[in-house]
Amino acid sequence: MADALRDVTVLSRGGLFTNEDALSLAGTNPGSAIRMLNMEISQFGGYRRVSGYVPFDSNHPSIAGKGPVLGIFILKDILYAARRNSADTTPTLGTNPLTVTAGSATITVAHSNHGLAVGNFVTFTGASAVGGITPNNVEMEVSGVPNANTYEVGFTSTASSSATGGGGSVTGAYSINYTIYKYQTSGWAALSVVDSSGSATTLNNALVKKLRTSIHTFGGVHEVVIVDGKNLPAIYAGTGNITQLPNSSSTATASITTDFRNRQFYAGFSANPDRMIFSDASDAKTFTNLNAATFSVGFDITGMAKFRDGLYVFGKDKIKKVVSDATTTFAQQEVTSNIGCIATDSIIEIGGDVLFLASDGIRPIQGTARIGDIELETVSKPVQQLLQSLPDTHDLTNMSSVVIRNKSQFRYFFPKTTTAASDTPGIIGGLRFADRRVGWEFGEILGIRSFVATSGLINNIETIVHGDLNGEIFKQEVGNTFNGGMVTAVYATPFLYFDSTEKRKVYQHISLFTRPEGSSSINLGIAYNWDDPNTPDPSTYSLTTAGALSRYTTTNSTYNSTFTFDGSSSPVLETNVQGSGRSISLIITSTGTQAPYSISGFSITYQDAGYR
Repeated sequence: MADALRDVTVLSRGGLFTNEDALSLAGTNPGSAIRMLNMEISQFGGYRRVSGYVPFDSNHPSIAGKGPVLGIFILKDILYAARRNSADTTPTLGTNPLTVTAGSATITVAHSNHGLAVGNFVTFTGASAVGGITPNNVEMEVSGVPNANTYEVGFTSTASSSATGGGGSVTGAYSINYTIYKYQTSGWAALSVVDSSGSATTLNNALVKKLRTSIHTFGGVHEVVIVDGKNLPAIYAGTGNITQLPNSSSTATASITTDFRNRQFYAGFSANPDRMIFSDASDAKTFTNLNAATFSVGFDITGMAKFRDGLYVFGKDKIKKVVSDATTTFAQQEVTSNIGCIATDSIIEIGGDVLFLASDGIRPIQGTARIGDIELETVSKPVQQLLQSLPDTHDLTNMSSVVIRNKSQFRYFFPKTTTAASDTPGIIGGLRFADRRVGWEFGEILGIRSFVATSGLINNIETIVHGDLNGEIFKQEVGNTFNGGMVTAVYATPFLYFDSTEKRKVYQHISLFTRPEGSSSINLGIAYNWDDPNTPDPSTYSLTTAGALSRYTTTNSTYNSTFTFDGSSSPVLETNVQGSGRSISLIITSTGTQAPYSISGFSITYQDAGYR
């Protein structure tokens, strides 16, 4: 009977929960998700399928060189990116320069004054077989340098016998340096590097995995400071050459930098990982009294971040705060000895707070009601299980992060050189403003292989870019596809039981409240009884949106002349459904190159069928 029908309407909010029990979610957070993939907080309420990404410049989609993009930054409306050079020298080696050992993949190479270091790259051509392997056209990383005339590389397979050979026509392509490029509409232009005296120099790529940058405005001049963990830090003001710091500054191998109190701080030194150095006031490259400007924090530094009146210095399980001090210039204060940052590039600033990835999840540095106090409580408890597995499955030195300020959102990416872009995972976090309260909601990303990423203003428009494995530069938040590939989105609700876990319900009708941005095909799946395999589930229902919402918002056009006032023809997607059970979960999915859409909520009509 129609009189016996009941309906429940649920707003889609709460984000992903990977470690909450099903009964609790249904009672306290029914609009949350037990699976949320490629969905973000919608600015119009609910969850939205993420936008796509496209080449930053389709005419010049990548920068020259080999390997992943090493660094990317925006300075004065212009994009810059760095990549390892393909070949800086191409020497012809002597006769039979290759020596191998049975059962080993290491190749010992004889070359007088080779000039290589551990972490450079070599590719051979013209080599004949030696010990059962032919190491041609395979880029190999230098793994050892016994002396100036010999180096070692690792091949992709082991030798079957010990031998010396290779013939007399072995040519090497040595990738020794990397280059920083400036984007121009005509393509990517390489920038020159000079040392502190103005003489031309290079940036060695040995063991350089990533460039990090910090932009300051000392004296009203925008400058970017570049560190890479290998070379001397360098400074660039947007014109001319990149200039390295003087060698006497002892800042070589710095891999972390930031400005604080009108000085530039450097850390992340390979030989002294507990050390910090700061520059003279208003000058990032001068160190008048180096001894006074150098101090140890007592632990290996993994990151630095400014917050209010302090510079927070992170170790893997410790945090200290550096503050101004009238007598010693800067002083240290203890913050915590059992919480720290395990991934340097997880440190971001968003919504006035600093977030970082700790061993137990994402934690903030944020102010409290008590003056001088900070809050460190984890904000990622809903996805704690997901985050805790990352150190076991991914190299966190490869991760990248980016902030999308106009959405109050951040994204963490966890790429691998051995994983396709379509299979690369990530985490998406966003601030939800509701009921005069602010809370974090999370989801998963799949399909963006970002080794480095940044966001900033280009011509007054927030631009989000990332660099991929093969030197490609992409712009996010553009289009419907992932560089032409399909986007898979999933939103699965908790199992809802409507006040009784024991009473069976017959489900009649479901309405999805949407905000389409174009034509989309959405699949609605239904699961009953907490995925009990003995309960039959109906086939997936296919729903289609037809057109985006349009509004007349400009005074520079004539209504119904150059503008058609219209709305979506399908803001509410409805379908009758079959089946019964004590609980129900909706699985809303889409796969394809269609337009994004938002799910604001849903309504379920059902009839109680008694206890069984």
